[in-house]
Amino acid sequence: MKIDLNSSLKTELDKLIALNSVIIDAGKRNMTAEKGLFQFDLFLIPLLNKALNLNVGYVNLVQNGNFITAGALVRIQLDNLLRLFAPSIIDINPDEFALQILGGKKLNSFKDRLGKHLKDLYLAEQLSKNTGYEWVLKVYEEGHQYVHYTTHSLYAGSSLNDEKREITFTIGPHDQFVPLKEKLTATFWMWVITEAILDFASIWINHKNGNDQN
Repeated sequence: MKIDLNSSLKTELDKLIALNSVIIDAGKRNMTAEKGLFQFDLFLIPLLNKALNLNVGYVNLVQNGNFITAGALVRIQLDNLLRLFAPSIIDINPDEFALQILGGKKLNSFKDRLGKHLKDLYLAEQLSKNTGYEWVLKVYEEGHQYVHYTTHSLYAGSSLNDEKREITFTIGPHDQFVPLKEKLTATFWMWVITEAILDFASIWINHKNGNDQN
């Protein structure tokens, strides 16, 4: 059941929803490129589809008062971004990368040009070294609080009254103990990550069309 949302949160969710049409447009531009279909397209299109559906799921969960689950989707969306970034720091071309990934090879079994395995943390560290992406490592690390059982799980399911020295616990389908600021922040990062995914997708589409911007 949808709940009444704070107006600021609704505005941020609407911005995120608006990106879904941009994702669809990116997919269309990629599939209608004059140079046809590449192996990397078979990797990119499903990733864009996943990104869109993660956004839809995130919005629906927040609208239904289930931010505790929605928060974990921010971290999953960031994983999509890291996988789009990965081909840029290895020696094999994007098509070969896609072919091996689609063939079942694990991402962390690849090595970059420094001989380091492409583990998620390492990818987050490397992407954070790029201008405009300094935020990635911080969001990656903070995202763990939604995925794993941490003190955040306590705060999301309880309310402390210091004056009365009382703590109230809850088990139920709601997120009323989660501060609005936290919901706004997570929604903002979901939007930023999706924008970054679209940026990387555009790099590939421009390369495919011979419009590389160097």
